[in-house]
Amino acid sequence: ERHVLYFQSLDDSKLYTEVRYISEYTENQELSVSVKQFLEELLLGPVSHRFMDVYEPGTKLLSCYVENDTLYVNLSMDALFPSSTTSDFDMASELLVYNVEKNFREIKQVELFVEGNNIVVEFKHRKAF
Repeated sequence: ERHVLYFQSLDDSKLYTEVRYISEYTENQELSVSVKQFLEELLLGPVSHRFMDVYEPGTKLLSCYVENDTLYVNLSMDALFPSSTTSDFDMASELLVYNVEKNFREIKQVELFVEGNNIVVEFKHRKAF
């Protein structure tokens, strides 16, 4: 299934897209599996060298699952330490939520955790999207 990933540009901080193909979930495969594959692609970062990684390379998806309409995402501690080629943590968290919202309409809310600690995502940059 075709998915569009959104990344911040190194040049002007605007959002740009890349297309990835990820297996479509079916009745035999839960939505959580498809979302996990999607998030792993997002964490791999962009193909273009002109776009920023969402989180620091090496950030791992420790767990994710969908319950009711909510996606729960738990990332490794690396997510907290951005570099000059990654989005800052707040922007990265907003981008993660934005990417999920755009690609999985059935998910209505995203709860983000880092090493099991709940992170409140404040949408400061939302108007830029």
